Amino acid sequence: MPGFLPLEIANLKAQCPNCSSLVAPDLWTERQFEFGPIHEIQDPKAGAWHRLSVGAVCQCGTTVQIPTNYKKLDWRINFFGDESGRQMGDLEYIGYSLIGMRDAGVEKFRKNLIELKLKHVPGSNPEVWKIHTKDILNGRTRMVHGIYKQISDVAAFFNDCADLLSSMDDECIKVHAMGVIRPEFNKKERRKSLNFALKTIHSAAISYAIYSSTHIGLKPKFVLDSIAPFKGDDHFEEWAQGTYLNSKRYLVHEYLSHCNDIECPKFVPPGSHACLEIADFHAYMTARSIFKRVKNEQPELPMGRLGRCNYMILDGPDGPDHYRGHDVPDKWINALRRRVRG
Repeated sequence: MPGFLPLEIANLKAQCPNCSSLVAPDLWTERQFEFGPIHEIQDPKAGAWHRLSVGAVCQCGTTVQIPTNYKKLDWRINFFGDESGRQMGDLEYIGYSLIGMRDAGVEKFRKNLIELKLKHVPGSNPEVWKIHTKDILNGRTRMVHGIYKQISDVAAFFNDCADLLSSMDDECIKVHAMGVIRPEFNKKERRKSLNFALKTIHSAAISYAIYSSTHIGLKPKFVLDSIAPFKGDDHFEEWAQGTYLNSKRYLVHEYLSHCNDIECPKFVPPGSHACLEIADFHAYMTARSIFKRVKNEQPELPMGRLGRCNYMILDGPDGPDHYRGHDVPDKWINALRRRVRG
């Protein structure tokens, strides 16, 4: 089930031609079949039929046709994702970042990242060593790492990473979904609550990326960093893939995807693609910036340096909320601060 539902879909209704009542589509009933385009069995590449409307039965018994807003997808966009977590008192912050680029943007970014690495670690093989932000920031870990200890100015390195990311604003869709929970004290129940939160936030980020990209004619492909789950749940990837496939049995997926077939997310080893390195950087620095601000401290790298992003909070002061910009609204930070002190 998606963790994100745009108002355009949530408020969708059509007027009954018989009694003038407003009728909403049945978004949340699980069907025995998957929604999506119907392809030719003999030649799948020959084309497909796409659903242009769905029927919903009015209280008067009339079947009302409600448009689905099909969009033709002309180009691919590649989304790379990674998660972040941080303890805030007895609360746990969980975030998930997705960085989306077209094929040309991915190659441009890869080349620019190679140049950035060579600038800070001359003579190294930039395609062999990977950026893992947490380990670079940790002085003890950095000094025993063969490459990281050669980075003489960590702040300058991170500033360059941020500048590279923000320079791609016009070629990139950035998403960060977040939530803060107070886990149970019981060890077993704590694991359950943390895993549930991670799954909900992951689902929200994926749902938003599907909707926002298909809305402008882009076909999303997801390459995600293999998640080290909270101890006690070693099947996150199976859950994510199974949940995604099952979500296609709900009409809401047809609306989120604009009636297109979207490939199941693929999980790969950490740092196995240059764009996964920057997804790690974005997720970690966003979480750290929020953590610092909640504590009334100045972040080493303000979120504004990371460029424009689509931020989602699942438990904001006014419930689930969405904001597009260079930083999250102050009311989100203030609400988190009150909960931490709470």
